[in-house]
Amino acid sequence: MSVEKQSKTWRAIVSYQVDGKRKKATKGGFKYKSDALAYETMLKAKLNQGYDIDASK
Repeated sequence: MSVEKQSKTWRAIVSYQVDGKRKKATKGGFKYKSDALAYETMLKAKLNQGYDIDASK
């Protein structure tokens, strides 16, 4: 789980497991690092509560 700089914007990356397989969820385009960190924290909290990322796509 991390936040990284993409040219002029920031990207949040969250790793998680589904049925023993590792997956990554990414979202970019954040103007500020703090916005990317906030999104990462929110997504981690949802995953801990049982949120299914694959079902929401």
